[in-house]
Amino acid sequence: VNTAMAEMKLDQIADPYEDIKVIHDYICNHVDYDWNYAKYSAYDALCTGKSVCQGYAILFYRLCSEAGYSVRIISGIGNNQAHAWNIVKVNGKYYNVDCTWDGQESDVMRDDYLLKSELDFPNHTRDEEYTTWSFLEAHPMTEESYLKLTDAALNTTNPSAVTMPFADTLPEVINNSSS
Repeated sequence: VNTAMAEMKLDQIADPYEDIKVIHDYICNHVDYDWNYAKYSAYDALCTGKSVCQGYAILFYRLCSEAGYSVRIISGIGNNQAHAWNIVKVNGKYYNVDCTWDGQESDVMRDDYLLKSELDFPNHTRDEEYTTWSFLEAHPMTEESYLKLTDAALNTTNPSAVTMPFADTLPEVINNSSS
């Protein structure tokens, strides 16, 4: 764990989104899914580079915890099979993260399941213990997925030229909501 933390250089990152993305990407780049279903631990994921979802989720938990984030492992059903993923707290709200589905094969990098709201996290059904009022009160979930403005979307040389998707329909939306 110490070696992984040193490689990620999280102490040089000020943005919590970037921290979580670096941890997510580290796992996705270093772990492949164990299609033999024999490797289940964070040790397997970190040291052998193979694990099922449980190892991915435990490793994400361990690395985020080490970085100082509040994080939980969530078990449930994913695509009609037993599955595990995480929720992590960023700026006061919890977001879903599934490193397994984003990184089953380390040669393919995706972030389809990185810092997502429940609405944007399809095919994941939590076990009942993670849907109780007391759990959700202790772990308030975001209503919106975390979107990071990239330098491509944010014109740093001319801040007034920031582009927003669907910006041309914004006046129409505003006018319709006031009627």
